[in-house]
Amino acid sequence: MPHRRRAHRRWRGRNPALRWDLQKLALRARGERDAYDVAHSQFWCDAEDGVRLAGTRLGADRDTAIVIAHGFMAYRTKPRWRVLAEGLAQRFTVYTFDMRGHGQSAGACTGGEKELKDVHAVVSYARSRGHDRVVTVGGSLGGIAVIGEAAAYHDVDAMIAISSPAEWATSDSKMVRRMTWLFTSSVGRVIARRVMGTTIDLAWGNPL
Repeated sequence: MPHRRRAHRRWRGRNPALRWDLQKLALRARGERDAYDVAHSQFWCDAEDGVRLAGTRLGADRDTAIVIAHGFMAYRTKPRWRVLAEGLAQRFTVYTFDMRGHGQSAGACTGGEKELKDVHAVVSYARSRGHDRVVTVGGSLGGIAVIGEAAAYHDVDAMIAISSPAEWATSDSKMVRRMTWLFTSSVGRVIARRVMGTTIDLAWGNPL
């Protein structure tokens, strides 16, 4: 462990420009943690493997519930996800949550391999509240999670995946290759945890 810390200090000191970029990235990633502007309440639920998940329920009781799964290195109150949740809450009951390793939730991010369990836990929670229909919406990492959940559990009425990567290591996308580096390198995991506030599972493998 001391060796890793020394290596991280050397790496950081030799890249002042990159250090500045990371500081700007951290500010952007943390976003604004303002309260929601619509009626809401916090809830907690557990994934089937015991990971404790934090979430927020928005809007009035309606027949259709929307479960929102955010992207990698995000959280449920990040501005773009908050705006989406508040908009959907005008017509539906919305359940938005922090996936494992993100925000207030426990556990560690697995790149989609286990996040489907998180989505399933929140879908089950929504079902327990008496909704006739449950629809999942996920973006990026959240897209992987809602696709996997729908295929594994067959318990949603509809599923929407937004900008979800099909592959990691062989992808032509520069952003996806960067995400792969964050997952698979010790320095990348340090950046994710200390700068972005995301804990990555050390045993992460290819989720697809």
